[in-house]
Formats: sequence, C-alpha cells, structure tokens
Amino acid sequence: MQNMEPKQMFWVRARGYIGEGDIKMHCCVAAYISDYAFLSTALLPHRWNHKVHFMVSLDHSMWFHAPFRADHWMLYECESPWAGGSRGLVRGQLWRRDGVLAVSCAQEGVIRVKPQVSESKL
Repeated sequence: MQNMEPKQMFWVRARGYIGEGDIKMHCCVAAYISDYAFLSTALLPHRWNHKVHFMVSLDHSMWFHAPFRADHWMLYECESPWAGGSRGLVRGQLWRRDGVLAVSCAQEGVIRVKPQVSESKL
C-alpha cells in the first residue's frame, strides 16, 4: 500500500441555515469545521505503518481574513509540513467559492501511534 502526501482538500459547510446577521456564529462554526480531519492530515504518510493509539490537540489558532458564511460551501485545504517526536503540525486554509481566502488556521497535536501488526500468519 502506498503512503500519501500529508495534504488533503475537501469541500465543507455547516448543515442548515445559520443566518445573515451573526458573524460570530459563523466564526464559531468555522472553528468547529476547521478541526475536522485536521490532525489526521499529519498521519497520511504513516497510516499504513501505524495504528493511532491517542491523538489530541495542543493548540489551535485561527485568523479571519474576509467575511464568509459557514453555511456556504468552502474549500478546506490542509497540509502538514512536519511530524515527529509524537507531535504533528498542520496548517489549513478555508477558501470561499469565489476564491477569496476567508480563514487560516494552524494546529499542533500529540499523536501516539503503535506499529501496525500484521494479521497474516505467513
């Protein structure tokens, strides 16, 4: 099985209608969305060799650049430039459909893994 680059992109949005007036609610929902599959990006090159035993965020920072609606589709781009010493660093960007960068985020987390044990008796 082939290891993957520590990068992934996918479309995200909140389910349902959040509303027009409360930008703080959109920011809170974007914070929730930004944590989705974030640290797992650091695992992509190692996922066939190791089984995740424990994974938790140490910090999560966000920067809001432009107005956005969390209930509209946004492209979430994640990359992990570094992983080692039981930690992983991941950076992400949420792009609006019109190509405007709405949110940048970064997260470092603890990742404890165990070597993948083969079930084969051969």
